[in-house]
Parts: sequence; C-alpha cells; structure tokens
Amino acid sequence: MLDESRDREKLLAQAKDEAARSSQLRINDVASLVEQQTRITELTNKLRIASATLDMERQLAAAGKDVRELMVARQLHVIDVRDNDRSGKPRKAFGRVFLAEGKSLTFYAFDLNEDGIFNAKRGFQVWAASETAKNSARSLGLLHVDAKAPGRWVLRVENPDLVKEVSSVFVTAESAAGGKQPSGQKMLYAYLGEPNHP
Repeated sequence: MLDESRDREKLLAQAKDEAARSSQLRINDVASLVEQQTRITELTNKLRIASATLDMERQLAAAGKDVRELMVARQLHVIDVRDNDRSGKPRKAFGRVFLAEGKSLTFYAFDLNEDGIFNAKRGFQVWAASETAKNSARSLGLLHVDAKAPGRWVLRVENPDLVKEVSSVFVTAESAAGGKQPSGQKMLYAYLGEPNHP
C-alpha cells in the first residue's frame, strides 16, 4: 500500500509537471502568435505606404509628362471658362482648356455636378465647333472623372487632324454612351482664338 501511494504521488507529480510544461508551451505559442501578428501588421502598413507612394510617383510622372509637352508647344492656348447663372452670378462649375495648336487638346472641368445631373446613366460630353462649319458640332468624347483630384473631370484629345479643326468647345450632359449631336444645355463654352502663350 505504501508502494501504491508512492506510485500515485509519483504519477501525480509527473502529471503536474506535464500540465506545467503544456501550459508553458501554450503561453509561448500565444506570445509567438502575438509577435507574428504584430509583425504582419507592421509589414502590411509598410506595404500600404509603399503602394501609396508608388501611386503618387506614377501620377506625378504622368502629370510631369503632360506639363512638359504643354510647355514646349509652339502655339499654346490656355483658356479659363466659367458660366454664369440667370442672375449673372458665376456658377460653381468652371473649366480650363489647354490647346497645343495642331497637336492636342486637354479639357479640365471642375465641379460639373453642382446640379446633381451626373449619374450612371448620364455623362458630360465635350463638343468641338469649327468656324468653317457653322451650326455643326463634333464630339470630342466624354469627360472622365480624374482620379488625381476629386471634383475634377478630364478629356484628352491627341488627334492632330481633329484638333486643327477646333475653334471652340463646349460641354453638354448626355447619355452615358454619348450622343451623336448635342441635346443638353451648353455649358463651359470656350472660344479658343489666338494662342496666348507663344
């Protein structure tokens, strides 16, 4: 009976040791998991920052290319456009047109959706008019939301043959697919005139 009691005590001590080892292993595992999760969070944050930095660098490189091309244009038109409401007060929407004569046209529009007319079924279409073809408008395309700046829309036309014929531009709200002829109210009309940046 004494041997049996010793055996039980021995087994109980071994069980306590095994339980203590298991508990310590669990504590170590939890600590290791917490450490790994912290490291994963740090790496995820570094990746997010690196990705945002890379996106910004790409946008700056693209903008720099656009600016360089405009700055070296021989005949550059820069026209600011703003409409007035019925009482003669300036509307919130305005635009800026860059025309590198015979090369490209870039139309920026800001705050176009002040009346809330833009939705998935509607779009803003830019039209070109020529002095030689009165009462006819030719579509240059739809303005797209510019990812580089909230509230800014952009359309780039890099067709020299088309750009040569343009003497004025304007915007209308049309279906999302665009129209064959302008049907909406003209907005942001700009006469391109003579180059103002030789």
